[in-house]
Amino acid sequence: MPYLVLLPSLIVGLALSVHDMRSRVVPRSWVVSGYVIQLMTLMARACFDGSWGIVVQAVLISVICAAMQTLMACIRPEALGFGDVTTTFLTGLAVGTRELFATALWWLLMGALGCACLLVAHLRGHRSIAFAPVIFASGLTAVMCSA
Repeated sequence: MPYLVLLPSLIVGLALSVHDMRSRVVPRSWVVSGYVIQLMTLMARACFDGSWGIVVQAVLISVICAAMQTLMACIRPEALGFGDVTTTFLTGLAVGTRELFATALWWLLMGALGCACLLVAHLRGHRSIAFAPVIFASGLTAVMCSA
């Protein structure tokens, strides 16, 4: 049951998504706590099976993806907030445990689902959406498709 290793990201990602939909705020303390717990879980698994490469890969992917989101947020500040960047940081740690295909699929799904949600929001007269659920749902789908 190696998928249970990703349980911290699942729990915190769900909580962040619900909180973002309700309040449009992503608590950074939740993200940091989830990241640390997920990293400790990955490291504990690596102690047992020697999969330290996966830990390094996951951390690198999470940092690179968060840096890309930061760059996009700087290019157009009203489009992405820092909560979206931090959610990407946490979700990237879980997605990063899979092969690179999962990361590419995650970004593809994030773009497609984000566009679909924005279209529905605009049809309903809203100007923006809570993006943390899009990030999390895309990451969850990518992990499930790569399992």
